[in-house]
Amino acid sequence: ALQADMPSWWQNRGQTRLRLQDFDGALADFAETIRLAPRTAAAQLGMAQVYLARSDAALALPYLDRAIELDESLAEAYAWRA
Repeated sequence: ALQADMPSWWQNRGQTRLRLQDFDGALADFAETIRLAPRTAAAQLGMAQVYLARSDAALALPYLDRAIELDESLAEAYAWRA
């Protein structure tokens, strides 16, 4: 059964959709993760990765900043931000 109230479910599906280049689906799933668990750094990073994949650094930047704010050890966010 769908675990609609579990942020990790949405996060995992968002990552899968990102890998499959289903960017609209990935954005929707990461947004739902953030709605359910606003302090999820990985979802913030996922949103940024989608926007970067779409060559939209301006939209990615706030999500990278938020990911770093939530988890300073998230090296990938720093790398993408550089």
